Amino acid sequence: MAEADVPRPQPPVSSPRVFGDMRRVPTVRLIARLGLSDLDVPAPMRQFDQSLDSLKIPLNQHIGASATAVVKQGDHVDKGQVLGQVPEGKLGALVHCPAAGTVSRVAQGEVTIELE
Repeated sequence: MAEADVPRPQPPVSSPRVFGDMRRVPTVRLIARLGLSDLDVPAPMRQFDQSLDSLKIPLNQHIGASATAVVKQGDHVDKGQVLGQVPEGKLGALVHCPAAGTVSRVAQGEVTIELE
């Protein structure tokens, strides 16, 4: 074929694997190989039967900028109401009230709520 000037065929170009040259092992098999099969069980759910008097809610609950409190001491807050607002031009998230109550303290970085 070389005498007839027929070009040598090139192997097809394959796309690289997403995970590189790592081997793919099924999750169940990996858990067994690591000896974690006894620990791979559903977590038991149990009732939380303690009553709470107050909640301390941090205003920095993420990697972004800390929220600024928009409530004052003595304010009544409802469940879902905004407690902390993100400063203008910053990346962050609003902080909401998880339960209704009265704001008993607004400190640097946290809001304390006395529950109803």
